[in-house]
Amino acid sequence: MHRLLLVASLIVIAAALAARWWFVLRILAQADDEAGNDTTPPSRRGAELHRQALAQWQCDDAKDAALRNAQLRFGMAVPPLSLLVAIFAAAVGRVPLTLALTIPLAATALSVLVGFSGLPRELMALSRHISGRTGIRADDPGIRCALAHARDRVFPTVLRWLQTKAARTGS
Repeated sequence: MHRLLLVASLIVIAAALAARWWFVLRILAQADDEAGNDTTPPSRRGAELHRQALAQWQCDDAKDAALRNAQLRFGMAVPPLSLLVAIFAAAVGRVPLTLALTIPLAATALSVLVGFSGLPRELMALSRHISGRTGIRADDPGIRCALAHARDRVFPTVLRWLQTKAARTGS
């Protein structure tokens, strides 16, 4: 049973890493490359636009924004804590090694799924904020970057760290 959970968790994590590269990292890199000699890169404008949208969402619908923040905290805290539990359980011999490996991977996969469950509400809040602003063109690369920053928050910190570490060693 735990082998099936291990395989399912690895599939979810691999799909999440591929999705992060496709929907976040690629978009941010393309936008900054296309910007050329702009004073502020689109990724920075997108991050600021996303931050403003989150602040407005907090004021407009505090309960929904708090739920989203709780989902993101879950994704930040559960994978490292489950790793500690798995290490201690394997150290005292209470669980086999494959199950000890499965526990943090399953927790990380669950964190990805929990993070994705709140993404539509965050994207709607961002689109409401963008539609309410004047002076922003629909084809502004800052909007694409703001959407990419919103999608990037879906992924647990451990996956973002892992993908950044892998990109640095691969370069």
